Amino acid sequence: MKYFIHTILIAGLLLSASASYSNETNTFSEEIFLRVEKMPEFQGQSAQKGFLKWVLENSDYPYEAIMDRAEGRVAVKVVIDESGKIYQSEILSSPHESLSEEVKKTVSQSPEWTPGLQDGAPVKVAMIFPVNFSLAQFDSLARNNGGPYTYAEVMPKFKKSDEFRVFKNWVTKHLNLRNTMVRNQYQTGTVIAAFMVDESGNLGDIEIIESDNDILSEEVIRVLGISPQWIPGENEGEKVKVRYVLPVSFTVR
Repeated sequence: MKYFIHTILIAGLLLSASASYSNETNTFSEEIFLRVEKMPEFQGQSAQKGFLKWVLENSDYPYEAIMDRAEGRVAVKVVIDESGKIYQSEILSSPHESLSEEVKKTVSQSPEWTPGLQDGAPVKVAMIFPVNFSLAQFDSLARNNGGPYTYAEVMPKFKKSDEFRVFKNWVTKHLNLRNTMVRNQYQTGTVIAAFMVDESGNLGDIEIIESDNDILSEEVIRVLGISPQWIPGENEGEKVKVRYVLPVSFTVR
């Protein structure tokens, strides 16, 4: 089972020319336009209203970005072809690879558009969307829905360290890799687990999000279950629950 965390996205539409734009031809190339007499529409609405609302409802905040505390703007260019399909997409800039992949995935699943028209004929039209990912806004939504934080002003500390890799190293050290792999007859494997550090610093609410098989999952659950106590996270001076997602790779050399 794959787990993603929904995000608040603030997105806008830029219809400004790129370096390859020509004022004389009003196109990026002979076939792809930047501005046309009638711009493409998404489900009967303008791109600003229709498509961006759809992006908002169908994009997720990848756990990799949350763990790396990555946020910021992903600029994506899309080209709507003559049939109303997304002909191509390109990430122009991004603060994190996982955010790029999420935007590309969402765009690739777009329903068909009403194509743009020039001189009464459908044409390819390019548009650029800056999509903003904000951890603070995501956490605001989570709190409003009664959920835990994924980002707090003061993050929980494991063995008095601010670095999450210290806990990851502790987990790796305590995994019984060889016995697990012998039982499983696998040499490699990956488990993605989620857990909560509560207001008292206790680790709990362990959940397997994605796993190659049950035996690997059992070993990760066992190790997380024996975690020492953490120093809890705080927000606005109050101790809060903070959720983490931890990918664990098994390899026997």
